[in-house]
Amino acid sequence: MAEQRYSEIHEGLTVTDRELFDRLGWFIKVRWALGLLALLMLLLSWFALGIRFRRAGAEPSLAPAVAVVLAVFFYNACFTFAHRIVRARGLISHRLTVSVAFGQILCDIVAICVLAHLTGGLENWFIILLLVPMVVATEFLPRSKALLAAGAAVAGVNLLGWGELGGVIPHVYVVTDPPRPAYEAGLYADPYYVLETTMAITVALLAMTIIASTITRRLRLRERELEQAYRHCHLTDEAKSFFMRKAGHEMRGPLAATHNILNAIIATGENLTEEHRRLIGRATVRLNGFAAMVDDLRRYSGLQSPDDMLTRKLLDLDELVGEVVDMLEPQSAEAGLSISRRFTRVSVTADRDLLRDVIRNLISNAIQYTPSGGRIDLSVAQEAGRAVLRVADTGIGLSKAAMERIFEDFYRAPEARKAFPEGTGLGLAICRRIMEMHGGSIEARPRDDDTGAVFEVRLPAAEPDDG
Repeated sequence: MAEQRYSEIHEGLTVTDRELFDRLGWFIKVRWALGLLALLMLLLSWFALGIRFRRAGAEPSLAPAVAVVLAVFFYNACFTFAHRIVRARGLISHRLTVSVAFGQILCDIVAICVLAHLTGGLENWFIILLLVPMVVATEFLPRSKALLAAGAAVAGVNLLGWGELGGVIPHVYVVTDPPRPAYEAGLYADPYYVLETTMAITVALLAMTIIASTITRRLRLRERELEQAYRHCHLTDEAKSFFMRKAGHEMRGPLAATHNILNAIIATGENLTEEHRRLIGRATVRLNGFAAMVDDLRRYSGLQSPDDMLTRKLLDLDELVGEVVDMLEPQSAEAGLSISRRFTRVSVTADRDLLRDVIRNLISNAIQYTPSGGRIDLSVAQEAGRAVLRVADTGIGLSKAAMERIFEDFYRAPEARKAFPEGTGLGLAICRRIMEMHGGSIEARPRDDDTGAVFEVRLPAAEPDDG
């Protein structure tokens, strides 16, 4: 229900916008993990490795670096709260997502630069972690803003390096406790080292941002093209469904009137010749086939509609199958077929009328495509939490190629066309659609003895109502 409500609230958004907003939430979660990792590394360095951070003339202190990490936790909590509020109230927009991402990236750049300053400045190679927000920037921001974020990172690195070199920003020394003999290079005071480091990081930040943002921009263009194609296909499918429903509705009236006229002619035409009666009979049969096709088209177009609602009720699948078999038994007897039943009580939650359509379609097909003297085996059972209906016949069977396409819209197997030229090829497509709406499945396979076909329906089983 929550996912459906989320989809309804943000129906006007593009797929890309929804994905970007969801990724923004993922980015916030990653920041929690990185903040915890930074805090763990600081504590490990201080207490396990004896590494100390101190300014000239001051006592070593871990508190400033820890305070920066706590500040990261604070602003990340604010972004987490804002993300949830925006999602719950349906205020998502592309501009808002980009703005919030840009704000987070700037906060991360400042936090990394300050944390690097408090743990050794440019002598601390963890300054290279500035590449992380740049990767994020190329994902969320347009190229211009990504470059702006890269410029902010470059400015932070150069301000840190040249500020410490010029004495504007006090350098924080990295020492050990107890002291260990080491070569104190004082690299922060070496202009050549500062120049090399700032230039290397500047080139890396800008080059990575330009290359990654270019790739991301191309991917975004492909995403927009795919989304436009999807929308076009969706609108085309809606138009097709509307036309089929409208055409089916308009044709039912003339078909019914023509059918009644033919019946009236037969009933009152005492002087009709046998030839006339034969032609009228053939016309009636073709008219009935045409009416059945119109009904299939209307039912098919209705099932394609996203507004279609199911009337789900708890029912016994074995009982429903038995009702359909009892209804079709005269037809099977007339065709010279025997029907065997092997039913176990299994309950499902489903739309009774739609599920009855599936059962009737499968058994009717088995009767229609099984020669006289054949057999139809029906079974209902529960297997691994699923209600299973199997309809097995000894009929004309299906080729392997037909098995793979039998549930496609408007497809009729060559064997079926040869036996009965008339048909829409929508019956099994309708069955598949109904099963999908119920969270079930339908499959076809040859019988083990290769004498016909087996159609298997699977639905989630439910607890029977014994009250």
